[in-house]
Amino acid sequence: MFNNLLILQVRPSQRLAMMLSVLHGIALVTIGLPLQLPEWIELSVVRVTLSLLIFMSYYHTLRYHVFLIAHPLRNCALYNNDVWLQDGQIAVIDSSSYFHPWLVVLRARLPSGRIYSLVIFPDALDADQFRQLRVRLRHHF
Repeated sequence: MFNNLLILQVRPSQRLAMMLSVLHGIALVTIGLPLQLPEWIELSVVRVTLSLLIFMSYYHTLRYHVFLIAHPLRNCALYNNDVWLQDGQIAVIDSSSYFHPWLVVLRARLPSGRIYSLVIFPDALDADQFRQLRVRLRHHF
């Protein structure tokens, strides 16, 4: 249906970074709430462990989903139903991809069955590229 090549040059999204910061911040605040644990469990150890896990999650999500370090869909190209990855692999657009005027979740399925997801807010692409991507996904399904 679409015979033109759409190269997605995704840049870090400030909206996604803010959303992730708020969510991880809320998770850290909830650790401070009173917990009812058995007597033999040390509450401070549980809180420190959960805090470390939240910080590790925050670091990973910022690195992989916001700054797109080592993300396979960072500079992918869309041609018809195919997604060409940087490493030369060809995937197809998965039917579970989501598009909305404020958010696109591009999901690409490799022949091996592995699925890569890329969360794209409007500030991560040029306005015209974001519109073309939404149109392409709308008519794909």
